Amino acid sequence: MSLEQEPISLPPLPARILVMDDEASVRSIVRRILERKGCTVLEAADGEEAVRVYSESLTQGPAIAAVIMDLSVPGGMGGLAAAAKVRELDPAARIIVASGYFDDRTLSDLDVLGSSGRLSKPFGPDDLVRTLTDALTDAGEAAEDAGAAS
Repeated sequence: MSLEQEPISLPPLPARILVMDDEASVRSIVRRILERKGCTVLEAADGEEAVRVYSESLTQGPAIAAVIMDLSVPGGMGGLAAAAKVRELDPAARIIVASGYFDDRTLSDLDVLGSSGRLSKPFGPDDLVRTLTDALTDAGEAAEDAGAAS
């Protein structure tokens, strides 16, 4: 992943995003890309920290619009376990998972979990911004549809 390439020209994303990855360099690059798009970015080094930060945002605000989680965290809670805990706290949470591999079992777990998107590492700025935009847009459309139905 590199900052050299400017992300695709999609509208700004004025959203609060939580990025969980055990590699500080990955969190830093993702932060810079998303901040260029207008996001406010929170960081977590493992799943336990991500769950704590998400929980605090629910009780203290402001709300987190989406979470980007690395599936594999050596020695710590990974993305699948953390995503399940976040989903318990907030069934409507928008969770994007990132990994260098997606085997059949992982894909099945993600389907059960109801992830909002997937990023295959290494991913570039375009993939990141497009996946996040899709997750936020789908959530916005779903909320509008629910409001129109009532």
